[in-house]
Amino acid sequence: MTCMVVMSNSIDVLAEFQSGIVYNMQGPKASAWNLEEHSCKWLYQNNFEKDFVNTTEITDPLPFFRRTLKGLNGTTFVKAANFKTKEATYISVKKYFEKHVSAKVIRNIKVGEVYLVKIRNSNDYAILKISSIKDDGSSLLYDGNNLDFIAFEYRLLKDPTPEAVTFLDNNFEKELQPTWDSEAEMIIYPNPVLDKIHVKFRKARDNIGWVVILENMNGDKVFASESIYETHWVNDFNYLPEGRYVLSILKNEEVYLQKVIDKNDSKKLSEVYP
Repeated sequence: MTCMVVMSNSIDVLAEFQSGIVYNMQGPKASAWNLEEHSCKWLYQNNFEKDFVNTTEITDPLPFFRRTLKGLNGTTFVKAANFKTKEATYISVKKYFEKHVSAKVIRNIKVGEVYLVKIRNSNDYAILKISSIKDDGSSLLYDGNNLDFIAFEYRLLKDPTPEAVTFLDNNFEKELQPTWDSEAEMIIYPNPVLDKIHVKFRKARDNIGWVVILENMNGDKVFASESIYETHWVNDFNYLPEGRYVLSILKNEEVYLQKVIDKNDSKKLSEVYP
């Protein structure tokens, strides 16, 4: 038995999206969803592998389908009204989430609604958009089949900090003389940054350019480039104070790539990398 994901053409999907689905918990396909594994989890599987589930219960009258999702293992939701999903970065999602009251259960879900999800008790998030709902308004007691479902599209936003530490410890020398990955569309170097940062693009863009945005760890935008059409872009960040920043590269107004970079002064850099 597999989870069949139902796609919808009625709404815009998220950049780099994954698709998921949860079924009526009183039906033959009752299952939960694991966001990071991009997979459904059946009733017999370990509850520790589940992020959220539908909440239709046998104790409900009839029982009719509930348009409800319940977070498991510490997963919580914030409804994101007027949130710009295409421009979202890890920092902007984290900042929005922390400014609003989160809930373990979301009810009366409608197609097109967007939720920010904090995955379990980690620092990872997801942007989740409801793409389709099947609710036949009945149940097994009244000629229904209990195959009602809530389908969704989502994009993960992983905590970039652990990756940044690994990058600094292991790959600095490599990034000083960067080489192309077979699938990479761009490379960013060096990291840590002393003054200038370079972004090399595999191909120049003719119509809509790339845009580089730099935010501090509080989510404040400290730099935004004009559209970039050339294959090699350089910018001087010598004026920035020491610290950690999130660099985002946008394509067609959607976040294509994010990387945590460290801005160091020359003294510290010479001590770490003599």
